[in-house]
Amino acid sequence: GFLTTYTSTNSRRKKGINIQPTTRLHPQIMATLACLLGLVAAGFHIGSKFFPGAPGAAQVHAACKPLPILLCAWLAWRQEAAAASGGGKKGMMVLGLLFSALGDVLLLPEVDFFIGGLAAFLLAHVLYIAALGRPPISVSSVIVFAVAALYAAGMYLRLEPNLETDLKIPVAMYAAVIATMGWSAVGRAIARPQPATTTRNNAYMMYMHMYPKPVPAALGALSFIASDSLLALGKFDPAVKEGVWVEVGIMTTYYAAQALLCAACVGVGAAGTSGSAREKSE
Repeated sequence: GFLTTYTSTNSRRKKGINIQPTTRLHPQIMATLACLLGLVAAGFHIGSKFFPGAPGAAQVHAACKPLPILLCAWLAWRQEAAAASGGGKKGMMVLGLLFSALGDVLLLPEVDFFIGGLAAFLLAHVLYIAALGRPPISVSSVIVFAVAALYAAGMYLRLEPNLETDLKIPVAMYAAVIATMGWSAVGRAIARPQPATTTRNNAYMMYMHMYPKPVPAALGALSFIASDSLLALGKFDPAVKEGVWVEVGIMTTYYAAQALLCAACVGVGAAGTSGSAREKSE
């Protein structure tokens, strides 16, 4: 705390040790400022959709779109660098966020490289799957897998008649990958330790602490699926009229998804490390 730091600093000064002043911001303050900046950037990007003809609206729209995702990647990277364990999983999450930011840029109207943006987000989801890991096999996770597969298949069958020939395979692959990501996240969130031995339960808890937090990761995955579903319907389904409110829904759920996936990284590895320390000390 502050009192401990103050006392330690005073004792070091009395011993003649030179104390260099520091101007570094506290990590929590930096994280708060990054979150606020991300919220402002997301608000400006979404708000610019209501004023498409206003001076500078296109520039604000383009500049602010990837900024919240880059800030999420920075926050996740800081957590990854500070954690004692589980860093490899969070590193995958950071790379996924960076590929998402690349996809945001490629899908901007000024760039309009849809297949490139689709590929960037597909790689992002592959990295998210690697970070989330396979959920424990159980009846509930099998049900989640079946629901995710049926939803992906149903969405693709609805879009397929309106897809160009060269987009059918990429869109099918993307639907399969994001459904797998949803299964990985939601399947882990509903997993429960088997009531067996203490050793098995301890191993289960260590397994859970090695991966991103299950509840925010599951909410993030579901928000991502909702966002991409709106985007796909607005772009490829003539029955859905693409308008400003559809775009607001797409971006609101998208930013919420990435923020939740970033939040899932916070504190990963710390509990597992402290648990190991306690076991060694006992």
